[in-house]
Amino acid sequence: MYVLAVLLVLVGLGLQGSQERRETHRDVPNAIELACTEAGVEVRRGAAAAGPDGVVMRFAHTEGDWVMTWEGAPGSWSSSGSAQTAEMVWPVPPGSVRVQCYPGHLSLRDPSHEARWWADVEVVDPAGHYRRAESSCRQRRAASWHGRAVPVAQERAIVVEALGMLDAHQRAGDELVRLGYPQGIPRDWGLLRDGEVIANVRMAMRSDGQVSPSGMSACADGASGQSSTS
Repeated sequence: MYVLAVLLVLVGLGLQGSQERRETHRDVPNAIELACTEAGVEVRRGAAAAGPDGVVMRFAHTEGDWVMTWEGAPGSWSSSGSAQTAEMVWPVPPGSVRVQCYPGHLSLRDPSHEARWWADVEVVDPAGHYRRAESSCRQRRAASWHGRAVPVAQERAIVVEALGMLDAHQRAGDELVRLGYPQGIPRDWGLLRDGEVIANVRMAMRSDGQVSPSGMSACADGASGQSSTS
């Protein structure tokens, strides 16, 4: 028995998927399919169209316990178990995704982590589900506030409260919008001023269906600079 780990390194910004999935584009499959074996990564389907909650990732591997991890913006997520197949929906941003898949008895620094453990796949978004925004912040001030949990219907109000704790108050003309996938988990919100993100709030989904703030950040005063993806 060995642990099988999967590491996704994402290019760009960047979980709970819907049970019912449908083809999101006539010419593009709705799931990426990978097999993780002692011989390396086998790409069975290397491109997929994202849905409103992200992209479906299907993994198969040889027998043994397994761990799958996605690390990178806008966060990380992992799961473990003994099943030899797994399907989940991850909020992977559109673009190229580099996948590393290897038996868990190897260390990340093991020299045997050669090209066979890597594969490149592609996420496309023909329906335009994913929302990007730019930020010109050179410096940000961050805070961790695990505020009270509220029903999803009251989510916007708790986001506004979190922004107030950062002194990032909404002005006339500002927009408070969901970023990323509209049904993706975690739930990222951005306060846009003149089309650029000046503050972010991340909302975590609890097992009881309620949401609560898990992190937030805002531009530091006078810290505008060259634009970069948020």
